[in-house]
Amino acid sequence: MKFKILTALIFIMWILVGVGHAAEDSTSLGATAGTAVRDLKETADESYKSSAAKIGEASRKMQADAQNAFKTLQDQWAEFSKQLQVKTQELQKQLQQQWEDFNKSFNAPKQS
Repeated sequence: MKFKILTALIFIMWILVGVGHAAEDSTSLGATAGTAVRDLKETADESYKSSAAKIGEASRKMQADAQNAFKTLQDQWAEFSKQLQVKTQELQKQLQQQWEDFNKSFNAPKQS
């Protein structure tokens, strides 16, 4: 029984000593926490600025690439359009010629 009481008293004293040390260190813990948070904030700010710069650069590059692609597409469309117009005119001439040939043959007098 004495052993249990002695163990309980040692345990209580150990807890009180721990609480006392924690109270003494609370200001230094607070200061340490404040410094750590300030350092984290500075790191986060630097990271944000760096990321914003990279995003801006990537955005400008994508815009330039899109403009180049659009210009290329316009050039290709202009060439395709010219070729299509030429082919359409050729086809129109061929159809006109076939129609004229059909009319001549249809309206020609029948040979016996």
